[in-house]
Amino acid sequence: MKPLTIFTTPALLISFAFGTSACSASATQTTPEPLRSIEITQENNQITVHFQAISNGCTSDKHFEFVLKKTPHANQLSITRTTPDRCRKMPQWISLTKRIPVDQLNPQLPLQLNNHFAIQ
Repeated sequence: MKPLTIFTTPALLISFAFGTSACSASATQTTPEPLRSIEITQENNQITVHFQAISNGCTSDKHFEFVLKKTPHANQLSITRTTPDRCRKMPQWISLTKRIPVDQLNPQLPLQLNNHFAIQ
């Protein structure tokens, strides 16, 4: 099993919120996708998010969206699946990458991830 990998820069703090989550096959899933690992880096005006999610053979980074919510205490980030993977290949973890423009976040607040981590 690979350990959870999290990288931050001094300007980027990360905290985690844990609750209940269900993996749904609907095309408009609103619950955060269970992840295996995540790496977050910041360069210039972009935050790059590398994460691992389950694929049955037809998953790409286009099938996920970032839902950002600004609260008085944190920038809340949820990674949600927008398109179900209906392929029949044996499920496996794949690595995906997406980016967030820095101007979408409040730099004075930490980044809080709302996704759960699968331990398998």
